[in-house]
Amino acid sequence: GLSLWGMIGVGWVTAPSGLFRCVRCDILIRDRGRRWRCGKSEGDGSTTSAVEILSRATVEFSEAHTPEPRLSAEYLLASVLGISRRELLVQGGRLEIDRRQRNRFIELCLRRRRDREPVQYLVGDWDFHAITLLMRKPVLIPRPETEELVDLILKDFPLRHKGRAPRSILDIGCGSGAIGLALANHFTNSCVTFLDLSPDAIQLTRQNATRILGPSWHERTLIVQGDIATFKPPSTSTSFDLIVSNPPYIPTVDLEALAPEVVMHEDRLALDGGKDGMDVIRIILSRLSDLAGSSPFSDLWLELDPSHPILLGNMSTLASHPFRTFYNDFSGHSRFCVFSSDSD
Repeated sequence: GLSLWGMIGVGWVTAPSGLFRCVRCDILIRDRGRRWRCGKSEGDGSTTSAVEILSRATVEFSEAHTPEPRLSAEYLLASVLGISRRELLVQGGRLEIDRRQRNRFIELCLRRRRDREPVQYLVGDWDFHAITLLMRKPVLIPRPETEELVDLILKDFPLRHKGRAPRSILDIGCGSGAIGLALANHFTNSCVTFLDLSPDAIQLTRQNATRILGPSWHERTLIVQGDIATFKPPSTSTSFDLIVSNPPYIPTVDLEALAPEVVMHEDRLALDGGKDGMDVIRIILSRLSDLAGSSPFSDLWLELDPSHPILLGNMSTLASHPFRTFYNDFSGHSRFCVFSSDSD
């Protein structure tokens, strides 16, 4: 049958930045692939069923070995239509896609297939835990494992501290603000300090805080661009009851083996943990006493590489708080650990 790209292509003019513009459908792309046909050739009023275009995109992604081919196609088409993926699945058999929507969808599919651009960046937002975050390249995309970290904290902290919620939370290497905002969304009286080196991450965290926490976001948050090695709490009386981090923890030697979506598009500084993946983790452990301050009870939660449990056992003396335990992720890998001031 006709390929997805066979629905749209011929007739080009050079556009700025080395791109090419189709003179019929006004689509901009980086190359004039031989499989590109212009959707306008089918007539201005032509439509395509959602089921058909999803099937074609899934085949094209599969042939290109694009991860999660069907899921990618569904999220991209739902974004183009301005509906949720769930709504797309429910209404798919009744939906007709017009030429403009079709061409936009194919443009996104090209970027996904050829450039391996992550779906999260292409659609511009992503669900995380009970919130929806804006997503923008190159800020690190939160993973499902990090949602598990949030679940563990939400269950553990009140259980260990007689039902109390943390008064103050520090999210180190906050990225999009995912962890801190998910916690703030649940612990509605907690204040959160977000820390990251990246100006892109700081800007995105601020935008997400505005969306998720509403008009009073600035009363509950402090968003700081800086390094954990030199970070100073806003006042000498500040102490954090809960410190959490998904730090750069991938050993440098392992970075190039990551998926193209990660290597080509996500911030390397948010991934590279140094020779053994522990560079930033060592700094966090060494700063724990300063950060916890006078808090009568405080916990540090970290997301880790599965190779780190043995290494952590050799450096627990760096931390002022005793090591409490490891937790496995849903794949059975040792992924999370917690240090607590009141460990048994």
